[in-house]
Amino acid sequence: MKNKTKAAVLADHADPNTLYVMPPQAGSASLSNAFYSANTGFCSEMRDLQGTSKLLGGEIKRIALKLKGHEAELEKLRRQKAAYDKEAAKYYEDPLVQQVSGLEFRISDTEERIDDLRERLAECETQACTEDLQEDIRVLKQERSNLKAELARLSKRAGENLRQYKKLTKQAEAVALAMDDIYAQHTKALSQIVTLKGQIIAMYDSYAKLEGGHSSITFNTRWDASVEQLRRENDGFNVMKLPTQNVNVNISMLPGAGDDSQLASAGTMFRGYTVNGVKFDPNKPTLTLPAHPEMFQATVFMTLLSACPQLHPEYFDIPKGQQGLPLYGLTAAYEYPSTFLTHVKASYNLWKIYEYMKKVSVHGGFFSTSSKTEVFETNQADSGFTLQWFDDSGMTEEQRNAIVREIKLELMFDVMRMMGVPTYDAASKVNDPPPPPASGAVVLAEGVQSTCGWYSFYCGGVAWFLKGLNAIFGSTETETQFRQSYNYQASREYRTDRILYRPGVTVFEKDALDASRPR
Repeated sequence: MKNKTKAAVLADHADPNTLYVMPPQAGSASLSNAFYSANTGFCSEMRDLQGTSKLLGGEIKRIALKLKGHEAELEKLRRQKAAYDKEAAKYYEDPLVQQVSGLEFRISDTEERIDDLRERLAECETQACTEDLQEDIRVLKQERSNLKAELARLSKRAGENLRQYKKLTKQAEAVALAMDDIYAQHTKALSQIVTLKGQIIAMYDSYAKLEGGHSSITFNTRWDASVEQLRRENDGFNVMKLPTQNVNVNISMLPGAGDDSQLASAGTMFRGYTVNGVKFDPNKPTLTLPAHPEMFQATVFMTLLSACPQLHPEYFDIPKGQQGLPLYGLTAAYEYPSTFLTHVKASYNLWKIYEYMKKVSVHGGFFSTSSKTEVFETNQADSGFTLQWFDDSGMTEEQRNAIVREIKLELMFDVMRMMGVPTYDAASKVNDPPPPPASGAVVLAEGVQSTCGWYSFYCGGVAWFLKGLNAIFGSTETETQFRQSYNYQASREYRTDRILYRPGVTVFEKDALDASRPR
């Protein structure tokens, strides 16, 4: 059969002329019907504020460069002060000079204590208070008089060493004041600019939070078109959509999908959004649907921070998507029915599988499944996985290994459906696909991209974030709930007379927005 679509095609296990078309692995996102509020009239003011902030940033740079221009002068003053300090230290080695410095400090401290007592005396309201403080002041004055007499006596004995020490100390202080004056000329201007810049940012933030309007986004699989194309190109086949169930829609219009702090982490770009009429809840970011639809309809409620660049991209010097539009993304993980051509029983612990997946994951929990499944497939000790065969007559070792690998991939996907968020990386290469399932469903598509469809999470640029890794999601609540629910040895039986449900994923590319002219 011919298949030039993005959808994989499966043959019926009983009737090879009946073909089931899977939902395409990659869908498109188109932005339309953008309506803007009257608040967008403030976009020009936001532009002007941003421009003024940039000018102030340039002024800060200019002052910094000017200060740098004084570096030679400052360095000369530093060396001069260091020379005075070094020479003064030689005279300070004289014990008499040290005693004089100590007495000067004690006299200064005593005078401060007298001033403090005089302030308290002025507040006295009783005779007793007045008399007590006056006596304390008299005692301190006598102490100061004695210290000054001792200072005069020691200063005379210190002689020339003391005079040279004081001279050098004053010269060092004068140089320090000259350096401080150079810095003060610049820091005062910088302080004024920083204050003004803070006021501008506060004004900008007040505008940014205002309601800006809303945009409609259509996430389209073009599944129906794929089915019709396959029907036209393949006479003699009964082509129909593959039944699906248990569809989990992961929304990534805001950073950190799945995190309770999702709205806060997005700043003030969005006031919220809905998908298929359901309002987004940051505590429940996954929307569940009974079947995979042809398309998803989202409405994004914008603030001016997102509406203004969308309406007037020429106003703002920021990284943009196509035509200055913000980027939005959505993924849909689903299940579809299948049968098995042998009889096996798998024993497993989903919590242990999840723990093992975390252990072998790298780069903060972001991984493409190809590199990790290879490790998981060849190691069973840490994953809690065993397999019991009831009917493997006539099967080669290679065929049995293929079935083991298939079941392990399925268990991995079960974990990722509950504890991971898929994303699309158009830059990543398509990984080598797993072999067609040995259990009966045959992939009848041409090319690696289509072959990936039976486990579309495995290749085609799809990668995953594990929710339990704090580096990505910053919360262990989901992980704790998962452990409480799935930390036990479970079993799953695969038989020829029993329908099983296999996993699939559709990813709508964030960078594939088709812009309609806003209204």
